Amino acid sequence: MKPIELLHPKQRRPSKAYLVNELRKAVFAWREQSYPGLVLL
Repeated sequence: MKPIELLHPKQRRPSKAYLVNELRKAVFAWREQSYPGLVLL
């Protein structure tokens, strides 16, 4: 695995911190969709 490769949320160690696991899933999906809604300035 290369350092720039994205880990699927299931490949990461679960976090005990509130919302972190769900946030990881959301960010992974956002990246997979090529960052929809991103505005370049």
